[in-house]
Amino acid sequence: PPSMATLVEIDRPHCCTGIAVGGQRTWKLQRPLPRLLPSQSVVVASQICGLCGSDVHAYHREHQGVKQEEVKVGGEGELVIAGHEVVGVVVDVGSDVVSLEVGDNVVLEPLSSCGSCSLCRQKRFALCEKCVIYGVFADGGLSDLFVVPSASLHRLPTQIVLEEVVLAEPVAVTVHAFSRLGLPLVSPGDWPSIESLRLTAKKSEMKGFSEDLPQEKEEEGVKLLIVGGGSLGLLCIAVASLVGLKSVGITCKYPFQSEAAASLGDLFGVRVCVFLACDPPCDFAPSHIIETVGGSSSSVSDSVKWIQRGGTIVSLGIFDDILAPPPSLFLITTKELKIIGSNCYSQNRQPSDFQIAIDIVLKYGQLLSPILVTHSFPLSAVGEAFNAACGKSGSNSIKVVVHTSQQ
Repeated sequence: PPSMATLVEIDRPHCCTGIAVGGQRTWKLQRPLPRLLPSQSVVVASQICGLCGSDVHAYHREHQGVKQEEVKVGGEGELVIAGHEVVGVVVDVGSDVVSLEVGDNVVLEPLSSCGSCSLCRQKRFALCEKCVIYGVFADGGLSDLFVVPSASLHRLPTQIVLEEVVLAEPVAVTVHAFSRLGLPLVSPGDWPSIESLRLTAKKSEMKGFSEDLPQEKEEEGVKLLIVGGGSLGLLCIAVASLVGLKSVGITCKYPFQSEAAASLGDLFGVRVCVFLACDPPCDFAPSHIIETVGGSSSSVSDSVKWIQRGGTIVSLGIFDDILAPPPSLFLITTKELKIIGSNCYSQNRQPSDFQIAIDIVLKYGQLLSPILVTHSFPLSAVGEAFNAACGKSGSNSIKVVVHTSQQ
């Protein structure tokens, strides 16, 4: 039965303060919170929020119909509070919420859909025409408090490390990409322990980072190239090990990304062939590609050129409407390529992509976080956080996080 706190007005703030971005600046917005919660809603005190490529794209984008000089605290227009990679603590629950309690640690799966269309019935919520992504199309968790449906939250253990579990959302994106590629993860019961990984890394003579080509072929005939050395591309190295791959290639723009790729390869027992600021040589013809860059890059066009005939490309990067140059339809046709989109994550299998990601960060977060979480800022320094996330060449940033509970 619901507690009394869910039925009457409780002693908590009735507004939240969050950050919206656009036009290469940040705005502080104040939003009212409902005094009496909708029955299935939850109020969460945000603790940490990761910044990703889509946040960087939004930071650089002008908000249509909103002039910078007209935006004020609490302004409306097109602005929404950012933040979709969020971990927090439950501070209030609606009267019909039974899956969560006040005080629970939670991670946000930032999707909300109609729940009744054919795609929702298949539990492919990201594909619903009415799907809302918190932090993109509706207020997210780059704030002190936020309100979402209980179905958008996953309970976490009592003892967590924020810098580790905040990686759950991007890990879920990569898990879904491998699923779309037709390379599902092995059973969690077969995942190696931290101790065995460390022992393997200590005993192994492999260097991880190498400009040489992989010598061995995968048993299944899979030769994977990861396009992009940002946080998603680097996480693909770890997930590749849980798929059963022993070697991958990855393109990196910056030396610090190649070093991170090498470190992850060593830790997870994957031989990593890094192509730094150059095209893979002709001798490296991948059968599968995961594209992670997006934006206005030529990564899909390049992938079409690089991949083997009959190969498969999964694109999870969010692109601008117009690509320059567009991919060659001639090559797509004559090479009989499959180009597959990968949008967020899905619950059409159990465990879901997001639950698998939670299991990964709870088990391997202590290996992933020191390499990937490179910068941390309080909410009061959110402008500096975005500068670090945007200026990779100067900051050497991979994953920038904002401790939203630190004002």
